[in-house]
Amino acid sequence: MTAPRDLTSVQQAVWLDQILAPDVPTYNLGLAWRIDGELDEAALAAAVEDVTQANDALRLVFGVDGDRPFQRVEARGAQILPTLDLSTCADAEARAWAHIQAEAARPFELYGEPPWSVQLVRVSPDRCYWLTRFHHLISDGASFGIFSRAVTEAYERRLRGGDAAPAPSYLELVEKDRAYLASSRHDDDGAFWRERFAQPPPALWTPHGSDSAASDRQFWTIAGPEFTRLRDYFIGHGCTIQHVMLAALAAYFARTHGLDEVVIGVPVHNRGAGRDRRPVGMFSSMIPLGIRVDRERPFRELMLGIAAELKRCYRYQRF
Repeated sequence: MTAPRDLTSVQQAVWLDQILAPDVPTYNLGLAWRIDGELDEAALAAAVEDVTQANDALRLVFGVDGDRPFQRVEARGAQILPTLDLSTCADAEARAWAHIQAEAARPFELYGEPPWSVQLVRVSPDRCYWLTRFHHLISDGASFGIFSRAVTEAYERRLRGGDAAPAPSYLELVEKDRAYLASSRHDDDGAFWRERFAQPPPALWTPHGSDSAASDRQFWTIAGPEFTRLRDYFIGHGCTIQHVMLAALAAYFARTHGLDEVVIGVPVHNRGAGRDRRPVGMFSSMIPLGIRVDRERPFRELMLGIAAELKRCYRYQRF
């Protein structure tokens, strides 16, 4: 077990928001993989253990000393790979997805144990779902790809009898974050944001009632020919689909709320260096992107303005 360490600045934002609504699973991240065919469950369980030992973020345990949160790394992970066998049920698929959705909405115990879990849900002799859940304190979106690749490779090594591959320590980020917070770079970044948003932007809407922290996902499909025309348009102006969607959102809210500037939170990975792209961990954060909307100017100029503002703001994203 390592000595207690402070949370990183990006972890602090998640922790502060979570303790305001401790029973709301706002910061649950989950994914279910469908596995068809033969599966060696013992080898998969061993592979998960290998990846847990290789990534110290998966062995983080959180606590509070007074009103100050801390984290430490356990010497060994306590993860197991339980199996829920529904293969004898006539409605196994429906039951499996109901269970997966219920698990995704179940809050984590924040203190005393690593806030993540894995589970197999079997629906037939040759099909199961591998469910993985993380709390955002130890994982960002990029970690899902890192974790799944690492477990897949460890599983194949287990079948061949190979050794586990180590990953860079997440605690390196903790130390780098501490150095950044004490640096002149941090002061310069803070000065940029304080000048950029000298006045807080108006809220686009106000949450009401106990459901204000609830979340959901809506899907909007752009047909192939339409997307091709859209892609040709933004590529022709040196932009990306991100610039198009941000411009559309900004134009919508500017018109419906009568605003000249719309501020939208944009996620950033914060995984610049090569070593930062390899471990599981919480690196990501949000930056406020102020988008000035002139309704007398063409849409392409709005896109280009967003591209330029993003490029400028990315320089100060660590703050």
